[in-house]
Amino acid sequence: MSFLARDIYEAGSPQLKSTSPDLLPRQVVSHIWYRMLDSLGPGLSMLNGWIFLDGMFDHDTWLGGGLFRFSVGEVPKITAEIDNGHLCPIGVVLVHSIWPWSATENHVVLAYGYDRVGSTLRLWVYDCNYPNDDSIHIEIDDSAPSPSKPITTNGTSTSGLIRGFFKLETYTWQDPSSAYVDVGTIVDYQVPADMKPGANAIARIHVRNGGSSTWDMAVGYRVVERGGLNSAYPMWGGQVVDPGTLVPNSSAIYNVPITAPLLNGTFRASWGVSRAGLGVFVSSPPVAVYVTADSSTICANLHKKHRDLSNRLKSIEKDRQDAETTGERMALTNMINSLKLQLSQLESEQRSRGCTPG
Repeated sequence: MSFLARDIYEAGSPQLKSTSPDLLPRQVVSHIWYRMLDSLGPGLSMLNGWIFLDGMFDHDTWLGGGLFRFSVGEVPKITAEIDNGHLCPIGVVLVHSIWPWSATENHVVLAYGYDRVGSTLRLWVYDCNYPNDDSIHIEIDDSAPSPSKPITTNGTSTSGLIRGFFKLETYTWQDPSSAYVDVGTIVDYQVPADMKPGANAIARIHVRNGGSSTWDMAVGYRVVERGGLNSAYPMWGGQVVDPGTLVPNSSAIYNVPITAPLLNGTFRASWGVSRAGLGVFVSSPPVAVYVTADSSTICANLHKKHRDLSNRLKSIEKDRQDAETTGERMALTNMINSLKLQLSQLESEQRSRGCTPG
């Protein structure tokens, strides 16, 4: 997670906020897994380094320096990385073992700051085992590399102690976009079974965020209408609702103001969640809504629609007369033909409903 956290930070993207690993989409789990392998270097080259450090003594011996001396030597590298404005991945040595498989029992954290009081250095770290906890740190007295002294932490450790640490040199930035997955589930959906033309009501949609991204209007998420099925009046008001801040593995109920079509008929209605650049990625199943009115209201609404289309047609015809280029005239001609077709269809509908065309 430390490599991915730095990727996200350097990309300027929102940090992932899921706290339930078992519920992460497979795509996210795969991305995290491969970034964890990246921490072991190309071809797992760093694995031998972990194994070597696991086998070292904490203190110096006649064979050479110990793990504490090695950790003290890593401090300037880590603080320099932080001073240069970067998050610094740190390998944390937790076990003392000569067995290769023990290397998997160690840990990686991400240092983002440090304080020094006298001879004690406190490294402030992000530890994926302690989400939303900014108090996690590692402390070491680095005034001298020998004798070895305890290295303490309030994060992942054995009894509040770690054996040593070092700067991971294997980090290279990777685009974290594939770790952001938009998935949702409609828990419940309620819409009036029948309405009067033009009447207002509320559609209630209960949706669960099953992805890895946080739904927030500030980054392009919206609760939107999918539209009904009617050639003249396909929309239910087109209201856009702010989803608030819905983190992964949580749900919310949204009340969407709707306006019924102005015509008699059976219309299908559906609402969902969209993201800018992606479109709607989860939506309720279409539900039939019956819209009923007397014939005089229907004819009046059709006449109004005809007037609106006719006025639009006249305006575009004038624009075509004033067009300066062939390309503009062709584009406007296509719009005129489309409006004429809509008028023809509308007049056919007027006749079928017993209304005077026009």
